[in-house]
Amino acid sequence: MDGRQRRVAVTGLGVVAPCGLGREAYWQGLLGSGISGSTSATITDWDPSPYFANPKEARRADRVEQLALAAAAEAFEQSGMPSGDLSRFGTIFGTGVGGIHTLEEQIEVRLTKGERRVSPFLVPMMMANAPGAAISMRYGLTGPNWTVVTTCAASTHSIGSAKPTDRLSAVMRWLPAGQAQPHSPQWPVLAT
Repeated sequence: MDGRQRRVAVTGLGVVAPCGLGREAYWQGLLGSGISGSTSATITDWDPSPYFANPKEARRADRVEQLALAAAAEAFEQSGMPSGDLSRFGTIFGTGVGGIHTLEEQIEVRLTKGERRVSPFLVPMMMANAPGAAISMRYGLTGPNWTVVTTCAASTHSIGSAKPTDRLSAVMRWLPAGQAQPHSPQWPVLAT
């Protein structure tokens, strides 16, 4: 490389957040009164059905995966669906813990109903890399796919990791995504 920085263009943005679902609603939520009186916030009345073929498929995805697929759908709606050589399109997902909601739920199932009642989907639903993998599989992205696990900074790290480098110069397009705070009743206790 000759020392010049490669330019980066953001062509689509998908936001799923407590202060707004979608880019415009999110921006209005940021400009509004905000969220007060709580150390954490969650998305109320979440309906994953528009992002899945059927209810069974939605139930087999942890909430963090559902939210990631919703954000990816919005980003691709703005930028256009991926085309061309999809081996040059990578996915980087950032998270603090991945599907902790599923893990907590299945621990409770094991304690109250026994180990034979634990879902066989526990591991694929709780893995930190499940959302990024789901995005890649949904859109046929066959380039590099990895997950950054750095808690509150994970989304920022995933975006920064998508910047072109000599090592990854063959990858021309990235979908960086991230989840900053899990949907978990234990998270305010664990994060303090």
